[in-house]
Amino acid sequence: MDEGIGAHYTLEEYADLAIDEMSSYIENYEQVDFDEFETDNWKGYYLIYTGTYQEFEIAWAQVFFMENDNIYILTFATTVDEYETYVPAAEYIAENFVLQ
Repeated sequence: MDEGIGAHYTLEEYADLAIDEMSSYIENYEQVDFDEFETDNWKGYYLIYTGTYQEFEIAWAQVFFMENDNIYILTFATTVDEYETYVPAAEYIAENFVLQ
């Protein structure tokens, strides 16, 4: 049986690796927030960051969680100007996400 990435890293270690990777290829990367995130269905971390991607100023929100040694990442991205408009929908999706 194949081991999931969680067999080699904690969720926080994986999140740190992902942050290092993103900051290396997203121009003007700026981490806005990183903290724990918990729903009725799972517990993990959220990350909010901004940067330039293909000439656009983008804001990303990601949540990381682990189940059965597999790491899952939900990603929301929009222009910085539209972030506040769409982030409530992204939060709703993350808070209600269930693996089946």
